[in-house]
Amino acid sequence: MFDKFENFILIFLIFCLIFSVGCSDNFTPEQKRYIKQIEDYRIDRDKFIETDQMSAFNYAPTAGFAKFHPLNYFDVNFSFIFTSKFYQYPVKDTVQISKSRGRTAKFIRIGFILFRYKNKEYKLNIYKMTDPNNTEFYLGFKDKTNNKSTYKYGRYLNFPFEDDPNFLYTIDFNLAFNPDCAYNPQKSSYLPTIDNYLDIEITAGEKNFNN
Repeated sequence: MFDKFENFILIFLIFCLIFSVGCSDNFTPEQKRYIKQIEDYRIDRDKFIETDQMSAFNYAPTAGFAKFHPLNYFDVNFSFIFTSKFYQYPVKDTVQISKSRGRTAKFIRIGFILFRYKNKEYKLNIYKMTDPNNTEFYLGFKDKTNNKSTYKYGRYLNFPFEDDPNFLYTIDFNLAFNPDCAYNPQKSSYLPTIDNYLDIEITAGEKNFNN
């Protein structure tokens, strides 16, 4: 579901730079179109989480520990859409990442992305499991909204890796989502690492489920 936004978001960011579009109630047609896409994505995500048999609400060993209701979100925030290249580390360290129920697993710290917010640069590390059969990349982050308006252990962003060092990724925090353990404490989720703590309030994306 993430991929369908990518081209539109890049065009939208260029439009903003050219015309200096700010955040206001007087949205441009491009902004309105983007807001509608995000709203549709959130409706689809609700339907998927409510009905999928592997979700935190339906997975048989933990079913019944959480009752579904529509997920909570911040309003779309155009200040939290960025672009970045993916910078790979020359030496890729292996680290232990904790799970919410106490276990750990080995991940490789592959590289990082960069973004600038209010004249300050921020960095987020990208990880990959050591299992060669698992091709997914892991991008979890924490910020100053945690344990207030967002889940205490942090949130995730999808990172669809492209094998092109010059590829420009869209980092859209409006698409930030909670781990399964945010809905059901019986589910075990990998937790964002301390080095992916952002000393700002990311007021975009999914809020705490129980807000």
